[in-house]
Amino acid sequence: MRFYSLVSVAVSSIFLFSASASAASIEETLGEEYQQKKTLVEEMFAAKVNKIGERKALPEEIRQLLLKQANEVREFDLYTLDRKKDMKIRHAKERDAIREKLREEAQDRVKWILENEDAFKTEDKADQAVVQK
Repeated sequence: MRFYSLVSVAVSSIFLFSASASAASIEETLGEEYQQKKTLVEEMFAAKVNKIGERKALPEEIRQLLLKQANEVREFDLYTLDRKKDMKIRHAKERDAIREKLREEAQDRVKWILENEDAFKTEDKADQAVVQK
């Protein structure tokens, strides 16, 4: 029975460390990923603006319209990226909450086992005595 309780303690400690570390690292990772994607969107927009500017054959009115439309697409892409990052962070926090709950349940089981270890030993001795008779 002692081995079982040691294994339970080890498992619950793994839950403890992984849940607390994952929340911070996920937000940092998603933040870095978001910044990289945001930079990419900005670079794509700058390239588009340069292409539009190079087309001297276009009337100014059409050039301005194309720039306005490209800016709308850039703003939408950034908005979408931001919402997606927020959604991923929310999902990660929901998973972490469940992990925390499971960790607490595992700790409670371990605590219960440790608190009742003497009763288990007494019960085992009684069972062995019955088997030996």
